[in-house]
Amino acid sequence: MKTYVLSRTPLGFRFCAAVVIATALPFLLLGSSRRWFGAASKARTRQAPEIIVDKQPTDPFVLTVENQELLDPRTPIIQVKLTNTHVKTIRAYAIRYDITLDGGSQFRGGLECQISTSESSLVPPGETAATDVGGGTFSNPASSITLSVDYLEFTDNTSWGPDTANTRERLAGMRQGARSARRHLTRLLRTSGSDSVIKAIEGDGDGIETPSNQSEHFSKGFREGIALIKGQLKTAITSDSPSSLELAITKRFEILER
Repeated sequence: MKTYVLSRTPLGFRFCAAVVIATALPFLLLGSSRRWFGAASKARTRQAPEIIVDKQPTDPFVLTVENQELLDPRTPIIQVKLTNTHVKTIRAYAIRYDITLDGGSQFRGGLECQISTSESSLVPPGETAATDVGGGTFSNPASSITLSVDYLEFTDNTSWGPDTANTRERLAGMRQGARSARRHLTRLLRTSGSDSVIKAIEGDGDGIETPSNQSEHFSKGFREGIALIKGQLKTAITSDSPSSLELAITKRFEILER
């Protein structure tokens, strides 16, 4: 069985939406109690938070945690493996994590999303993808973290999952943004020359308008798709000759833009 580490390869694109919990600690108010409070917190951080995987027997995947005993409850970064038990190949997935802090406060920690951008970074049936989940900093130690797969997208354009974070819309926006960026840069090259293309790639402004009739999630993905293409071109361009630029612009991410 192979393991694909999508977040460690340029063939996979990764985005995450994380909420950093910053509840105010009473250090300034406690005065002489500060040393005691710090010592108690340090003792609690020695115990790793409980990891709960929210999964049903009929779900088309197996989700496993690799480093549960080594987790820091204040800054947990969880090493997760997703094994595809479906008959279809996975093209994108989103893992949601929810946090319970010491004392019982509950928060939505965020979302870790992976999208394949080439055939080699897909997750076929029986294969496994590896990624890291988390990374936020909590003022109180986490007592438990609940993991759930929020969204799966397959190569036949079907999907699975509750999609509470609207990943489907975000990915649709990302794909349209990538296509729009390629069309705009190709037109710019043919009408204004290579200098204009390089300026558009390296600058903050790109001259591409975000569709006004779409949701916030779609619009966010649209800008991410443009940024992805610009980032790809920054590393792909080896010459400012028109032929070299056009070749780089027209080289598609065959999975992302399908």
